[in-house]
Amino acid sequence: MLDIKGLRRELTEAGIFEKCEGRTWAKLGFLFGVLALCIAGHILAPLWVSVLMTPVTALVSVTIAMLGHEGGHLALSNTRWRNDLMLHLAFPAFGGLGALYWKWKHNVKHHAHPNIAEQDPDLGLWPMASTALEYRKSSPNRQFFQRNFQSFMFWPLTFFLAFSMRAATLQYMWSYVRERGVDRKWMLDAVSLMIHVIAWLIIPTYFLGPWAVAFYIAHWAIGGAMLAAIFAPAHMGMPILTDHNDKWRLQLETSRNLRMPAWMGWFFIGLDYQIEHHLFPRIPHQKMSMAAPIVRRWAARQGAPYFVVDYFDGLADVSRYMAAAWKLDAQEGDSPEKWGLKGSEWNSAGVWIEPTDGKVSWWKQPIFPNLPGPSAATATDP
Repeated sequence: MLDIKGLRRELTEAGIFEKCEGRTWAKLGFLFGVLALCIAGHILAPLWVSVLMTPVTALVSVTIAMLGHEGGHLALSNTRWRNDLMLHLAFPAFGGLGALYWKWKHNVKHHAHPNIAEQDPDLGLWPMASTALEYRKSSPNRQFFQRNFQSFMFWPLTFFLAFSMRAATLQYMWSYVRERGVDRKWMLDAVSLMIHVIAWLIIPTYFLGPWAVAFYIAHWAIGGAMLAAIFAPAHMGMPILTDHNDKWRLQLETSRNLRMPAWMGWFFIGLDYQIEHHLFPRIPHQKMSMAAPIVRRWAARQGAPYFVVDYFDGLADVSRYMAAAWKLDAQEGDSPEKWGLKGSEWNSAGVWIEPTDGKVSWWKQPIFPNLPGPSAATATDP
């Protein structure tokens, strides 16, 4: 049994859970200022300059939107309404992603069941397949796509991610109102989404014509690909399980941190520290780098895994995983004792070592050509 209370106590004593609300609001204000300059550049500059600026503008917008992730986890403030304000301002009003849908998909489902087949919605990547079971359930046309095109179509399809999430938002809101009726939360989400449509489409189209719609599509298509590049390498390529009986160890076995320069991490809003985030989602993103060494030392003492991968290696790992995912069955998940391993049989890097009978833990078995699997992610002090 992992000593989570002891870890929480260590983090509390180090001030990790103390909020950084002022710094986050200041960051949001700075990002909106930069975005205003970018929008002005798009309006005033020649078309070719506007096209070149689009990825920069998308990066700023994605960073703004991801501050809603902090509000959704109550990591921004000790006051709930200010967390809700950040959530609705950044997600539905600015980013077009419903707060109700996000909290159901991300907080309720993904965080409780990361990489659990048929429970983690992040594994639902239609028309692709994340497991052999999903492949077998797919139509013949989808199976043909998965066998022949999935290996190189994953990243191109991420350009549709923002729009598919908008469609999922509307579907979820329709289901919500049918099951529960119209309540305050639903109305707040609906009004925020209307603000998004008015601010991003109706007003710009009135003044700028169809170019505003073209910009919106290009801007959020690139933004969707950036979102995938933030979230995908943290879990994709890690074990996909059928179930697990230890919710805390599950977070460690299916998540990994992403090693990157500090300037790049500034745009990730703490999501380069997925292990710490999955263990304690209410840690402010500014404190993640302080929490990581504490969690790593704790994991070593507990004989628990702690995976870290260089960011660009993680992106490559995602591509290799998606090439093979359609023929890989999810594995039966459990504690290490399931395979006859004791906590002491985890090495100091947090990678499962070979037991004396010569068997290797399943995620150390090579599933990709010339790749030793997720065990290639090693633990070092961030």
